[in-house]
Amino acid sequence: LRRVKDEFGRRNIRTVPLFVMRDPVDRLYSNARYISMRSRTSRYKSDLGSDYENIFINLVNKPRERRYANCGQTLDNLKEVFGPNNSSIHFYENLFKEESIASICQALGLNYQPADFANRVNPSPVGKELSPTTIKNAVLQFKTEYEGVAKHFGWDSVKKFWPLSMHLDSIAQ
Repeated sequence: LRRVKDEFGRRNIRTVPLFVMRDPVDRLYSNARYISMRSRTSRYKSDLGSDYENIFINLVNKPRERRYANCGQTLDNLKEVFGPNNSSIHFYENLFKEESIASICQALGLNYQPADFANRVNPSPVGKELSPTTIKNAVLQFKTEYEGVAKHFGWDSVKKFWPLSMHLDSIAQ
């Protein structure tokens, strides 16, 4: 990040990071549904199969997914490189609202254009729900990632935007 900031700075280009965080378990669930849907076509076959609960469990156990979900570390890095108030940071679950988009536009120096947030484009397919045990186990596996975001925004915000984090109520907050 520092190199990117420095390189743009050398060219007198103002850099404002835009970081959108999504509940790590919900993101993997969405990804599993997508992989499952695509794997049913002849053009795309996944080595994870087509059952989205099995795909989800496999994704949860991939080290790469833990790195993608490490929002706390990303927040630490953004704060270190750009300072505490020089980034536009948002929860994905709150993104598609007028105030969030207006905030992003303001941070980036863009004129806000009202949008039709009721019109969903390319919505995810709806599938059966994951079992409660699968969800709870996944949330517990991503405990450190939830804690990293809570360090920056507090548990109230994490629980508000990422309700699956309620499975962590047994930890000291």
